[in-house]
Amino acid sequence: MDWKGLTELWAPWINIGVTFILACLTAGYVWLTRQMLRAHTKPFVNIGLDRDDANGMIFLVLRNDGLGPAYDVKTEVPQKFRESSPPRPGDFTRGPVGAGVPVLGPRDKVRQAWAHERELLEWLGERNRYEVTIEWSERRGGKVVRSPQQLSISAVDPIRFTQPRTTGST
Repeated sequence: MDWKGLTELWAPWINIGVTFILACLTAGYVWLTRQMLRAHTKPFVNIGLDRDDANGMIFLVLRNDGLGPAYDVKTEVPQKFRESSPPRPGDFTRGPVGAGVPVLGPRDKVRQAWAHERELLEWLGERNRYEVTIEWSERRGGKVVRSPQQLSISAVDPIRFTQPRTTGST
């Protein structure tokens, strides 16, 4: 058998093999692209604090930092916050934190008044970090994502909320 006969026999099989390998690579790239697009459109909900400089009110803020809508957003704050909220207007049995948010769009946020900073500082005492859990899903009735996060009161005003307090005058 000469070289010409050998190439005529094996050429179709080599062509099929190379085509199969390229088809597998293409399918892999399609899968990776789909995963990347899905990751870029996922919601990610954070909780933080905001301070109104005009009147000293502290707000809890739920933010969707992702690029997709977050559905059925629920927040679990420590029991201390639910049982004995600081002086009004803070009430975590209703509002966005207590009742939840049906849909939080991309780059959207909701605020709920908590308390005046002075009253909040007295009420919380020396401890200023709490764990808050946020739940949401990517689509209605979809898989629930739970995200435990640290809520730091000192993030609002690091100097004021981390300085040791004196009781009484000198």
